[in-house]
Amino acid sequence: MSHVSPAATAFPNPELVVSYADGLRYVKHRLNSFAHGALKPWAESQSMNYTMVVNLKNSQLTKQTPLLVQRILLTFGFETDPIRLMQGGQQTYQFLFRTPEQLQLFHAQLSFYEPEGPAPSQPR
Repeated sequence: MSHVSPAATAFPNPELVVSYADGLRYVKHRLNSFAHGALKPWAESQSMNYTMVVNLKNSQLTKQTPLLVQRILLTFGFETDPIRLMQGGQQTYQFLFRTPEQLQLFHAQLSFYEPEGPAPSQPR
């Protein structure tokens, strides 16, 4: 039986939410920072499917994988809850952080990887 946090059932505090794209960008930066050959042992130590992790890192997945992104965020110290929304007829996800401090740390680390801001999206 999975555990659902009280935060996931309450209306989310918009000040503690980041977009799926931001969560994914952060995860991809962190996965790309592993030294050559270190990602596979790390994925296996986390009981994650290595192929899925590599495909996520290399933007090879065709649909959003919020639970995988959430799980990877957790391994890097960020407790989040995915929130599914319908925007413009499209299903999308966001991540709700548990504390303002965690969100601030997330943004600080993301800006370390992106001092100039996020790179423009590449069309698929």
